[in-house]
Amino acid sequence: MSVEPFAEVAVKPLTVFDPPSIASYRLLGVLGSGGMGRVYLGQSPSGRRVAIKVVRGDLLDDPATRRRFAREVAAARTVSPLFTAAVVDADLDAEPPWLATTYIEGPSLERWVEGHGPLAPSAGLTLAAGLAEAVASIHHAGLIHRDIKPGNVLLGAAGPHIIDFGLVRGPRSTRVSLGRPVGTPSYMAPECIHGEEAGPPADVFSLGATLVFATTGRSLVESEQLYAQIMQIIEGRFELSGVPGELRALVARCLSPQPRDRPTAAELVGVLAAGGIPAPEPGWYESASAAPPEVKLDLPARSVRLSRRRMLAAAGAAGLATLGGAGTWLATHRRTARPVASSRPGTVLWLAGSGAQPTAGDPAATRILPDTARRIVAAGMTEVFARTVAGRRLWTYRLPARFVDARAWAGAVVVADRTGVTLLDAASGRSRFAVDVTRSPAAAGPVQRLVSAVDRVFVDGAVATVALDDRGQTLWRRAVGSPLAADPTWLLTHGRTGASLAVGLSDAATGERRWITRYGVSPRPPIGTPPVVGSPVFGPGDGPPVFDEAWNRVEAHLAAEFVAVRAGSDLRVLRLRDGGLVWRRVWPTPIASLAVAGDLLLVGADRVTALTLDTGAEAWQSPLRGARMAVSPDGHTTVVAAERTVTALDPVGTPRWQIDVPAAVGRAVPDRVSFDEGTAFVTFKPVDQQVTPLEVDVLAVTLGDA
Repeated sequence: MSVEPFAEVAVKPLTVFDPPSIASYRLLGVLGSGGMGRVYLGQSPSGRRVAIKVVRGDLLDDPATRRRFAREVAAARTVSPLFTAAVVDADLDAEPPWLATTYIEGPSLERWVEGHGPLAPSAGLTLAAGLAEAVASIHHAGLIHRDIKPGNVLLGAAGPHIIDFGLVRGPRSTRVSLGRPVGTPSYMAPECIHGEEAGPPADVFSLGATLVFATTGRSLVESEQLYAQIMQIIEGRFELSGVPGELRALVARCLSPQPRDRPTAAELVGVLAAGGIPAPEPGWYESASAAPPEVKLDLPARSVRLSRRRMLAAAGAAGLATLGGAGTWLATHRRTARPVASSRPGTVLWLAGSGAQPTAGDPAATRILPDTARRIVAAGMTEVFARTVAGRRLWTYRLPARFVDARAWAGAVVVADRTGVTLLDAASGRSRFAVDVTRSPAAAGPVQRLVSAVDRVFVDGAVATVALDDRGQTLWRRAVGSPLAADPTWLLTHGRTGASLAVGLSDAATGERRWITRYGVSPRPPIGTPPVVGSPVFGPGDGPPVFDEAWNRVEAHLAAEFVAVRAGSDLRVLRLRDGGLVWRRVWPTPIASLAVAGDLLLVGADRVTALTLDTGAEAWQSPLRGARMAVSPDGHTTVVAAERTVTALDPVGTPRWQIDVPAAVGRAVPDRVSFDEGTAFVTFKPVDQQVTPLEVDVLAVTLGDA
């Protein structure tokens, strides 16, 4: 059967090696092929056209390919369909797995420019606005695309669409590339070439490189030798004179060598929207002579690190005028309450009291959630409230039942009490949704625990786990065990009976159980049992030893190929694919916390010890005791809150900076470490049965560059 091209898209006929159909979809032709599989033009039973991506047969036995494809499907479902191809259907368990999305009738940017030449300036501005909004949507969903390039941009009638989420990662993913760049060289940010994990600024760099190709018809780097391409990107030697003057300064900022000097995607949206760029209309990219609209793009002021000579060569006089003109957009569009972060890492920005009410005998009955808006949300027992660092209360929300847990999620604060889950706006306290899981259609028992992933939360309802999306809709209900950890693909659960622990892995999207493993662990010592000499919380001379509830905690972390689980001092690493034991260690001293940094498992006890996930071999140690730890969103820095210090460690355990806990904190111990943009927060809790709020229990410190 012959297939006519649609909207400049070359559709090749099916070969004898291609299936005639996938599930209920009839295949009409081949749209393209890639490293993971082939993409077909398909037709649904009702006649609607879809694009179907099918994993290559020779990759079916590769677990890494299946995981990557699962991440792609999860990411495509998360991002708004306004900016990508919406997921219509998928089957990850089929042989081969496949994904069906809406068919966007339009060419890729790469094909269009190669066949018709660069876009007109007006079309270039429309493309820039649409791509900025698309990238901002991806980042808002908690994802990083990592492969934005002309071949992954489709030019639809309503604007550009970004496709192919095969390399997507979450910014909180702790995997580190360890020297292996990910992406397409001509569109890869300098930090990725150095082997660092891509963060949101890397997508902005790729966006800038894509705009260069779109408006000049040339790649940012044109050498045929890979080494020359890499060196040109690292050195920042770009020829931008062909980029239209209206866009040149904006593109130059996107291509800044240092990630911190690039605007965020959200800032680009604001800049381009303020410029009055018209909305796309059918055929918006086709004109080669349209005059650009009258626009003025005032970029956020930042300390750009390009030399003046290089900026002159890159941006030209007109671009520099735009770049250095008003420069006030940032000040008028960002939150006025946000603190100005010091350029020196390890600087204490502020100390504050949350006003959280401690509960004697139940240290876990409080949660403190600070952010860079100089706002602290505190939850405990009967209420959730927010106050400024100066102590002014902003709002209060009364809980319908006893507090269980709270965490920052979906740009808000999700709170669980014994009856259900509420999502509160952090600025106003307004409820976005409230779900009583004990009475909902997916009824469960009293809430025991709350775990969050990028796109959903998992509620332990005692008799069943309920998955909710960010609108409060029930996605599934299954008796899979109590949630421990989750990411966009997997949910890890557990159940403990005496000295027996059952750990299971389920599909985060459906709740379908993939595996379960059971093993014996040491029984918990009774609450109040004195710790061993040399407690990780208190050393000699610091006062009487105090039992820490964290020592008995069951916690887990998901990594690329492994699952790390600890129950008290029993530490195990399991294979993600089947739950098989990789290695086990019983720690000789109480464990306060775990963290995963790339390929390492960090154990905070009488010191911080880094173990390789695949073998359990010791990689390095740090003498920091009783540590609460967290790994920064880019995966490059571990912030360790120990007895009386806060330290930032690099990936090999070398301190980047260390500060003493200010005396104002008093007799308290670290409880949690968290991050918001370039700031690290340490929250503290009382060391005894104190039931009055601590005067100071939040420390905000500049994280600094990795």
